[in-house]
Amino acid sequence: MKCKLGLTINIFKQKILVTFAQFGIIILFVCAYSCKESNKIMVAKEQGNDQVGLNYSEENEYMMAQRNLLDQMPVLFWKRDSIAEANHKHQYNEDGSDRNPFIEKYEAFILDTSILYERDEYIPAEVSIKKGHLFDREFVHLIVGIGSRRDIYCRNVFASNSYHELIEEDKYNSVLTSDIENHEQSDTIFDVNGDGYKDYVMVLYSQSGCCLREVYRVYLYLPHCGGFTPYYEFMNPTFYPKEKIIRGVFYGHPGEVGLYEHKWDGILIKAIQEIYPNFRDSVNYTYLQYVNRDSIDQKPRKILNKLPQQFEKINGLEWFKGYKPKDFAERISEMIKIGEYEK
Repeated sequence: MKCKLGLTINIFKQKILVTFAQFGIIILFVCAYSCKESNKIMVAKEQGNDQVGLNYSEENEYMMAQRNLLDQMPVLFWKRDSIAEANHKHQYNEDGSDRNPFIEKYEAFILDTSILYERDEYIPAEVSIKKGHLFDREFVHLIVGIGSRRDIYCRNVFASNSYHELIEEDKYNSVLTSDIENHEQSDTIFDVNGDGYKDYVMVLYSQSGCCLREVYRVYLYLPHCGGFTPYYEFMNPTFYPKEKIIRGVFYGHPGEVGLYEHKWDGILIKAIQEIYPNFRDSVNYTYLQYVNRDSIDQKPRKILNKLPQQFEKINGLEWFKGYKPKDFAERISEMIKIGEYEK
């Protein structure tokens, strides 16, 4: 399977200009190692404390300026890393092995900067940076974020006599670019599908909605090329990497919403079962079990008298249980009137 680099999702590709002080760039990378107390770097100071209001046109310009700033990051990091590696002092043994090899260090910090736009005013911006062997030992990855956007770049660290058709030597290559339309809570890295490699995950939470709605957007790592799959989205999930299982709660009101269980097969996901409240039972807590309730002519596989044990510890279970069987009495009465009720 060939990995596609430069995966782009909902990105405006426009050539834009942004002011970024030349000396500020130099200061950025010097301070990246020296400012240990605050772990923050100041490139340009905000002019005044007043907040700047933007109209629609100016907001678009500002967003494009943000993107342009992010696009500069891999080039700047490549230059900085190249200097660090060139200045590293190797120590070779008689057999030619290096007892002091250059080791890529993990870095994580916030870059405090400002963006200059048409009004000749600075607007503060925070750029999050993570760099190192984030997903495996073969590649160095750089994650750059600002606002709702996340970019991931990859640089190989193969020996000079190795060949790789997708990653260029001594350069950060774009492997993932994503704009988030919902409110982003956080991003994290962990093994989602149990293949032994860490994956990239964004946690989203919509600012509007009636119900439990924590969405995990998952990009599976592809170790053969340093890239990622297109994303998968899971609603209110709980991950079990050792079992290669995901269990979670769909979106909806208690009494209507269901539970799901999926299983990974490599980078494919398969539906195992779905559990819904039995709306035909207004006395006891019973459940309808499906393979996939939304499939054509899908009928319940069986009626369960108790919830399967593997769901008892999932996140969001209390939301699913937030109903009483007697609430179904009115619904059953309406179904009887129109002749749709079947026991």
